[in-house]
Amino acid sequence: DVTKVLSTEKIPQYLIKDAIEIARQQGGFTIFALVDALTKLTQRAKYAGERAELDTKIGRLMNLALAV
Repeated sequence: DVTKVLSTEKIPQYLIKDAIEIARQQGGFTIFALVDALTKLTQRAKYAGERAELDTKIGRLMNLALAV
């Protein structure tokens, strides 16, 4: 389950939910669409440190996808 994998990476549930919806709306429910959506959503983070932390976690997802 996608939500379970994203939660394992400690990505907040509200971001997961929104990213899945964005990926579906864009017509491509792939890891790349999810990473793109998550990256766009982190731009809303109030603090730079929070955004950097989230972007690092999202980057790990991309690395996992590319390693497969």
